[in-house]
Amino acid sequence: MDRLISIAARTTTRRHFAVGMALASTAALVLPRTGVIAARQDAELAEAGLPKLDITVLNDGYEGVPENVEAGRYLVTVGIAENQAFGGFGGVAFMRPPEGTTRDELLAAFGIGQQPASPGADGEVLPTTGEATGNGGPPTVIYQAAYAGGTVLEPDGTPGSVVLDLTEGQWIAWADEPSAPQVPSMFTVTGSFPDKVAEPESDISVTMVDFGIEVDGNLVAGDHILKIGNHGAQPHFLLVDRYIGSGTFDNDLMAAVLEAEMAGAEAPEGFEPERDLQNVAISLTQSIGTTSWIEASLEAGTYLAICFFPTAGTGVPHAMVGMHQVFEVSA
Repeated sequence: MDRLISIAARTTTRRHFAVGMALASTAALVLPRTGVIAARQDAELAEAGLPKLDITVLNDGYEGVPENVEAGRYLVTVGIAENQAFGGFGGVAFMRPPEGTTRDELLAAFGIGQQPASPGADGEVLPTTGEATGNGGPPTVIYQAAYAGGTVLEPDGTPGSVVLDLTEGQWIAWADEPSAPQVPSMFTVTGSFPDKVAEPESDISVTMVDFGIEVDGNLVAGDHILKIGNHGAQPHFLLVDRYIGSGTFDNDLMAAVLEAEMAGAEAPEGFEPERDLQNVAISLTQSIGTTSWIEASLEAGTYLAICFFPTAGTGVPHAMVGMHQVFEVSA
């Protein structure tokens, strides 16, 4: 069952969320998967005509994060520098510390800042230590922060995109992954959020609550835009996987898999996550009241939507308290 504790580096975030966070007796579990992220449609999000943020992932940081940007809704595209080796992981997400907390303090709560870093636009330097609380879960400040969402590169380095909202304040662009090698970048969002902003034309909605996921809309094979909203009090991120195994896959089986993991037992016979699940979409961490939009190409079949963000106070991954949903996509 050790393979269930960390995600393959080629796929997504949170693969070592517990590292440096002193989660009690559980690690943040993310299921590994085989294959590559299914190819997504290319230009649909751009049709909304939103301002763009083009960010390049480097081996140790980011290019293209502006020092200042106006509040608003943005099409964020993340790519990789030409001729740069890609290590199989890369993404960018956005978080803002709560009032009374500095960006350095928020990063320290994630255990980020173990090595010196260049100062940000406002002169801030990443911290050298980060301590977690002793209540069995991540520090409280992590749940008080604002998360706007984010996107990841394809495993082969193909750019990814997301539409999200940035509100006034001091923000951090980071990998949504405490153990990622990219040094977070600081930037400032100024002004009030516009009264009217364009919205991408989505045909599937994904609603995340504490602790469940609802998937509704045009669930047929093809290219789609997913509208992802967090209506829960806690932060959530979303993984969507296609089941490519040969047996029956449903919520009962997924619950049994998670229950076995909690007990340190073997997964139900016939189910191998590395073999049977293929990632098709990833939406990085969002807080309550936020919405983001991502693209996904879905084939006919059975899918799993799941979140593994640690539960406040315990550190137990949300999936283990019921935050998973199996759904069908028709031909």
